Amino acid sequence: MAREQYLLHAGEDEIHNREKEIKLVTKKDKWKNFWFYHTKHVIVGICIAALIGGGIYSVVTKVEPDYVIAFLTDNSYTPPECVSELEGKIVPYAKDLNGDGQVKVKVETYDLALGAGAANVDPQLQTANMVRLSGDVQSNKSVIFILDPVCADYCDLELGVVFEETESDKEPVALKDLPAVQSMKYGVLLEDFSFYIRSFPDVKEEDKEEMDQFVQANKELLEAFIQDPGTAQQAESEVSQ
Repeated sequence: MAREQYLLHAGEDEIHNREKEIKLVTKKDKWKNFWFYHTKHVIVGICIAALIGGGIYSVVTKVEPDYVIAFLTDNSYTPPECVSELEGKIVPYAKDLNGDGQVKVKVETYDLALGAGAANVDPQLQTANMVRLSGDVQSNKSVIFILDPVCADYCDLELGVVFEETESDKEPVALKDLPAVQSMKYGVLLEDFSFYIRSFPDVKEEDKEEMDQFVQANKELLEAFIQDPGTAQQAESEVSQ
């Protein structure tokens, strides 16, 4: 055990008397002495190791999405239940693009509160969503966009995002017309939104082939989701039952 605790009120002569020095003879004595001096260090070390281990585990086990769909709204809030339900409806039409053995569709929500709604939103939250959206656009992460007219104008005028024209009378495909969305519990929240496909005219030549393949995979996903009258959704429901 630590010598100082036994000589706390002793004088200098007593403290420096070598004959009074405590000898650590047994393993038990050595362990007691070690824990007396290093208990805090050990606890801090364990906590740090746990945090690092948890972070490594999270990174290693994280499933990267095969598709990221940008969902822009101007109402400052979208229920996460609506987003999760929409992801679940789209997944049956998706493929394992990254080869990790799992199929994952991520609907990335950007609640921008544009126009009159901007007055009632937290400025920091608004800024954070705009920064995230800017990162999405700069990194070419999303090919499929879900937009209402206000957000479509914002993408065009403020972000310079170019969208391909659709084959259906040159108009975006409205979500409210799709059987899969009509069967959703939260489908009513998507009535004003439409699908858009982003175009990438400024991609570098060396990246063009890979980007073309990525865009085509997203087009195939959206086409399958739009054209299927609900067969995949019905099959999914039967399996879950």
